[in-house]
Amino acid sequence: MWWIALLLALVLPIRFGYAACSDPVGSDPPVRTAASATRTEVAACVSAASSGDKILVPAGTQTWASAINISTKDLWIQGAGIGQTNITCTGGYCFDIGTFQGGPSSASRISGFTMNNSIADMRGLDGDKTFIIDSNEFLRSSAFDWDITGMNGTPHKHPTGLIANNIFHNTRVYVHSSFYSTTESGCGSTCAYQHEIWAQDTPWGDFANVVYVDNNTFYGGGGGASAIDIT
Repeated sequence: MWWIALLLALVLPIRFGYAACSDPVGSDPPVRTAASATRTEVAACVSAASSGDKILVPAGTQTWASAINISTKDLWIQGAGIGQTNITCTGGYCFDIGTFQGGPSSASRISGFTMNNSIADMRGLDGDKTFIIDSNEFLRSSAFDWDITGMNGTPHKHPTGLIANNIFHNTRVYVHSSFYSTTESGCGSTCAYQHEIWAQDTPWGDFANVVYVDNNTFYGGGGGASAIDIT
């Protein structure tokens, strides 16, 4: 019997370590499972993943001290479902999909979470990257404008993505092409990106440089009177 105990001693640590954030069935693309819904475990999965991977986050109620930056990878991060994977992010954002100004942005998908007074940071998006935010619940205790903005640059492009089948409380989805109205920071009227966007033709029937907000449920109001404001 001693050899059985030795075999288990060798195999079990490998198995448990392998299951923490790996793809045990060898899916293509890989499907990884975080060991828990803590920030540490989900961040470890993001670090281990490559663009195209899917990360499953199990049920649980957790508080994250800061957002997880996924702006350099295109991932599908899926919680166990609304009311199952519950995250409160004390900094206000749970995932950084854009990097505000001048940095990379992600064609990632976030689904299956309940976020309490928290949301994904969608400022500074590359119009060539298509994001998806679907099947989540965003609980806000007070009015909030969720900024979906493009990345300042030349040529400037409107964000591209889909926001669908979510439940919003006290949140307005505010989609606009850049961080400013007509005068950009540090360069005056020489790079008025909002003017550039308004001058472009509307891409009817296309999915490029358009944000579709579809089949969501809104309770209460955001920072403005409307649930959605697209400029």
